[in-house]
Amino acid sequence: MLSLYLIKLIIDAVTVGVAAPEKTEVFGHVALLLGIAGGIALFSALCNSIAELIREHQTQVVTDHVHDILHAQSIKVDLEYYENSQYYDALHRAQQETPYLPTRIVNS
Repeated sequence: MLSLYLIKLIIDAVTVGVAAPEKTEVFGHVALLLGIAGGIALFSALCNSIAELIREHQTQVVTDHVHDILHAQSIKVDLEYYENSQYYDALHRAQQETPYLPTRIVNS
């Protein structure tokens, strides 16, 4: 919202500056507005980068935690469960979905 308002102010200042007899004063005002807009764009890009880093770290932590839970549960069960194809298929699907499903849940 702020960047849109700054663009409006820049356009208004340029429009006024075209008709103004003293262009240096208007140029200074436009330059100031452009600097503020650039600063806000830089700040926004920095915030987006930090948010992406946090999201990646959170994804890795959740994935590692789910892997640990899955590993702990697979150690607890009796060996005869591994001979059951339905249990083995469920375990294999859980191992396949571990990197994706918890991440989707957290990000949603």
